[in-house]
Amino acid sequence: MRRRVEHPARYPAEVAGASECVFLCVGDTKMSTEVILGPDGIAAGRQGPLTVIDCSTISPAESRSIAAELAKHGIDFLDAPCSGSKAGAEGATLTFMVGGEERVFQRVRPISKRWASCSTTAGASGMGLQAKLSQNMILGNLLQHSMRASY
Repeated sequence: MRRRVEHPARYPAEVAGASECVFLCVGDTKMSTEVILGPDGIAAGRQGPLTVIDCSTISPAESRSIAAELAKHGIDFLDAPCSGSKAGAEGATLTFMVGGEERVFQRVRPISKRWASCSTTAGASGMGLQAKLSQNMILGNLLQHSMRASY
């Protein structure tokens, strides 16, 4: 059992030190890398077994690099971007597209069910992001086509 934190954490490392599993969702690739691997990042605060689940939509290549770096330190990692926006989060109907090891996915799946109606693996590290980016591209093409059709 990790120590109970009685105050808001100042740094991601403090969160990791009190956690076995950390979900994060930040704005871009640089932020994600800094929050996870930076000097005060999640990896720096690890106190025991730790799983990091990054729900940010970031570069698949950088996500694979993060996964490889964390693996060197015995930290499990999943890229798990989601779709469903604010309404999906509030209604626990998000869809997670997950990249990473199946054993890690199965271990944390019960936790993700608190926010998601659907979680599916897409393959190795970075593949959850590939699936999300493909979905975004298809949606963008459909929206562009429907806008042209309405003129």
